[in-house]
Amino acid sequence: MTLAKPQGYNGWIEPASPATVNANSAPIYPYNNVLIHDESGNIIETDSTPDRERIRVSHRSGTFIEMHPNGDEVHKVYGNSYAITVSDNNVLVQGKCNITIEGDANIEIFGDKTELVHGNYELHVKGSMSQTVDGIGYILSQQDMNVGGGGMTGGSVTMRTGDHLYLGGDLTVAGEFQAKKITSETRIDAGYGVSAGAGGFSTMSGGLFIGIPGFGIPDPLGVLRDEPNPLTNMILCNGPIFSMGELGIVSADLAVVSLFGLLTLNNLIFDVHFHVSMVGPTGPAIPSLP
Repeated sequence: MTLAKPQGYNGWIEPASPATVNANSAPIYPYNNVLIHDESGNIIETDSTPDRERIRVSHRSGTFIEMHPNGDEVHKVYGNSYAITVSDNNVLVQGKCNITIEGDANIEIFGDKTELVHGNYELHVKGSMSQTVDGIGYILSQQDMNVGGGGMTGGSVTMRTGDHLYLGGDLTVAGEFQAKKITSETRIDAGYGVSAGAGGFSTMSGGLFIGIPGFGIPDPLGVLRDEPNPLTNMILCNGPIFSMGELGIVSADLAVVSLFGLLTLNNLIFDVHFHVSMVGPTGPAIPSLP
């Protein structure tokens, strides 16, 4: 597919022949020698005019090869061009290399391809871009890597995997995080709050503590434990809380019975909490008498 050229695009053309730069650059007799000029219009000529030395081989169709006084060479083909190398091909450009293709480009490689860029690499695609890897794909940056989607008008980044997505470091989300299921091998810390739907919280092992951990409260044996902060906890639950072990509520006079029959009563502080019952929500718990 050939796209329309941008407005004002002129591409680039080859440098003019030394023999046609201006009206005063015509070959001077007897320095110009036309070796062949046949009936069809094919020409082979050499020109030794001072400061305009050149060699030109031209075809009647307009296709030509011309060598200029400074060593430049212009090869222009008015038709299709084919270059076939039966063995190896080596290309060395000791300067800039500019390639402009005013149409499609197709490259097919039956072996491996290696690119080594000692400077920066910039790829700008004004249309869509698709990349398919049939084998294993790797993208590695020795420093930071930024991946974005959309611009000022919005956009998104979608990642799909048939098995799982593994992150070897931390994950920071500036916005909302949504998932069908979240599994933690150690614990989940909430800086603001934890909420649950009608199904409530369900733990298959261990317990559920809600609050700010890190005070290092000692247990009866004097060992420091990473327990919740008893001064900042509040639970507002409109659904059940299930636990296979003990569920500790350390901020209010609230009794919770687990599946194993363990009962936790905590009278550290009188806090505000509500219970949903068949007769409606109840008020604050009554503090226990001394």
